[in-house]
Amino acid sequence: MRMSRWHICLISILLGASAAPAQRRGGGAAPQEPLRFRFMGPAVGNRIAAAAGVPGDPKVYYAGAASGGVWKSTDGGERWAPVSDSLPAAAIGALAVAPSDHNTVWAGTGEAWAIRDSDMMGDGIYKSTDAGQTWTHMGLDETGRIGRIVVHPTNPEIVFACALGRATGPQQERGVFRTADGGRNWQRVLFADPNTGCSGLAIDPNNPSVLFAGMWQVEMHTYAMYSGGTGSALYVSRDGGSTWKRLEGQGLPKSPVGKIDVAIARTNSKRVYALIQTADQGSVWRSDDGGETWITSSWARALIGRAGYYIRIEVSPSNPDEVLVANSSFWQSTDGGKTFRTVPWGGDTHDIWIDPANADRILVTHDAGMYMTTDHGKTSNRVTMPIGQMYHVSVDSDVPPRRGPTFRARSPAGAEAAVEAAAAARAARGSTDWAAANPVSPSPTPPTPTSSGPPATAAKSPAMTRERSSRAPSAPGSTRSIPSPTSPGTAATGPRPWPSTRSTTTPSTSAASTFSKPPTAVPVGASSVRTFPPRTPAASFLREESCPTTSASFTARWSSPSRPQRSKRASSGRVRTTERSGTPATAARAGTT
Repeated sequence: MRMSRWHICLISILLGASAAPAQRRGGGAAPQEPLRFRFMGPAVGNRIAAAAGVPGDPKVYYAGAASGGVWKSTDGGERWAPVSDSLPAAAIGALAVAPSDHNTVWAGTGEAWAIRDSDMMGDGIYKSTDAGQTWTHMGLDETGRIGRIVVHPTNPEIVFACALGRATGPQQERGVFRTADGGRNWQRVLFADPNTGCSGLAIDPNNPSVLFAGMWQVEMHTYAMYSGGTGSALYVSRDGGSTWKRLEGQGLPKSPVGKIDVAIARTNSKRVYALIQTADQGSVWRSDDGGETWITSSWARALIGRAGYYIRIEVSPSNPDEVLVANSSFWQSTDGGKTFRTVPWGGDTHDIWIDPANADRILVTHDAGMYMTTDHGKTSNRVTMPIGQMYHVSVDSDVPPRRGPTFRARSPAGAEAAVEAAAAARAARGSTDWAAANPVSPSPTPPTPTSSGPPATAAKSPAMTRERSSRAPSAPGSTRSIPSPTSPGTAATGPRPWPSTRSTTTPSTSAASTFSKPPTAVPVGASSVRTFPPRTPAASFLREESCPTTSASFTARWSSPSRPQRSKRASSGRVRTTERSGTPATAARAGTT
């Protein structure tokens, strides 16, 4: 029978459809690529909360991220690799290298730069005896936030931990803890009350029996932070931490006060500094007789603004008159704390580390990484890492999807554009490299604060009444390539190069009551000691080297209200300073007086 043209076409279609599955069953098609993670950014992560170096060795550094673990560099900060990714805690609050054993490194978890109650908590303290290759959990599980670790200058077995606590409610695991056997057992040697933790700790390097501690009464809630109270005070121990005295009077501010940090001059142990959050009582105090009497050396309100997120003071190991203060700006005094000036060593700064063997070698951590200098600020290097702190992640239908939002996204639109441009470039060249624009270090330049003087004069200073954080815009041409994760089936090859540039700049020029509570033994059970193996990272990251530059245009951001305010709880004897989110107008509507 003669078939029509229509029948022939139909038979051809049916035969072709049946042949396609048979061909696929034959195994001719390539297997589908498995799903894998790739780094999408941001290139500049969030804050480095803690930093430490090896005294006398300009090649070895440690950095602790607010939510990105511990990182290490062995080439002067050129390359950085994560060394704690196997640990269950990612929030690092403190780092310390034992002065007498540089292979012993301590890491306290839980960030103590208290910005909001949603910050990540920690699970205690960790110790490494092989320079960060492996870590052992050494207890203090419930301390929440450890903001400072101090190691005895000659005995690496004696260590002090400054524990703030969870800060969201009363608890016993707060204050200063001491171990005399390398962390196997701990004693709580300083405890004020369940609402007060430790915010500052310093040991006399010439006489380690002398320690000063700042205790901070604080409550953190979703709606406000209450900073200060009768529990906040400055303490001293002169027997290695076994007994403590609360320092009152003798020139110190009257209670209640807020957050406190302390520093002892290495070249003159009689010189002690205290940075204290107060309401119109001053900012920096100095003692020239080992803490027996004090004078108010500075009334500059800007030194103690937004105290929960800042309050860090350090003194040069070679010059007892040089004082550094980390705040929304970075401050330097060369006259014993009488006057301060801003220096461009970062913005929203937090931790300070100075090499005791070389006072020109300084680390300053901030919200966008870390500032490094080996010549006292004549030249500087900026460290950035892929440690972005994600509040939440959402995607859309675009390919590739846009990411966000993240902590400290300087320009969300610009960040997304950078990701999309990089994705387009990848598609064009068939590469998996990721590139993004990287802004330079912020360069806050607020007005010069009022020098020491009466409170009335300081209160009238524009720098004291309202605080803004100013940031320089991104420098043109500051783009760099970031190594991507290792492809599936490919072994890690170690650090990959990340090109950097360097630029140079020159910076502009006792009536004491005895603490009678006995030390409380806090043994570390065998179940709480966990050893974690080393981890070989797929890639390590480098720094961008640049000195901050000043720009006429800044992106301004409201900080805390102009001065700490007395809450309505004053009648109960718990006078507290409060900080609330939003603009001052919003805070006023929320009830701040």
